[in-house]
Amino acid sequence: MMNQTKTYYHSIDVFRLICAVAVVIVHITSQIPSNEIANWSNYYSYRYVLDIGSPFFFMAAGFILYRKSKDVGPGYLISYAKKIFSYYLIFSIFYMVARVVIEAITASIQNESIKTAILTQINQWSTINLLNGSIGSFQALTF
Repeated sequence: MMNQTKTYYHSIDVFRLICAVAVVIVHITSQIPSNEIANWSNYYSYRYVLDIGSPFFFMAAGFILYRKSKDVGPGYLISYAKKIFSYYLIFSIFYMVARVVIEAITASIQNESIKTAILTQINQWSTINLLNGSIGSFQALTF
C-alpha cells in the first residue's frame, strides 16, 4: 500500500481569513441602511464587494468536504452532517434560552409582566424560524 501525501491548500485558508473579516464587517455595518445614514462613502463603496464572504465559505466548505470524503470515504459525510446538525440544535436552544432571559430582564427593568414577555417571545417561534436559523436570533425574519 502506497503512502499518499495529502495536499493542503494554503491559499484557501488565506482567502477564508479575508472572507471572515468581510463577513464580520458586513454584520457590523448592517444597521447603517436601516438607520438611513448609508451613503457611498460609509456603506455602498464596499458592501457589495464584501458580500463575496458568505458564498465563498459555502464553496470552500463544499470543496474541502469533497476532498475529505474522497480521501476518507462516504461515511465521513454522514458523520460530519450529524455533527453539524447537533451543533445547530445546541446553539438554537442556547439562543432561544438567551432570548427568553433577555426578554424577562427587559420586562423586569421596564416594570412589565415577565410572564407576558416570555410568552410573547415563545409565541413568535415557529418551525420556519427553526429551519431558517432565526429562532433565537435578534434579527428574526418574518414570513
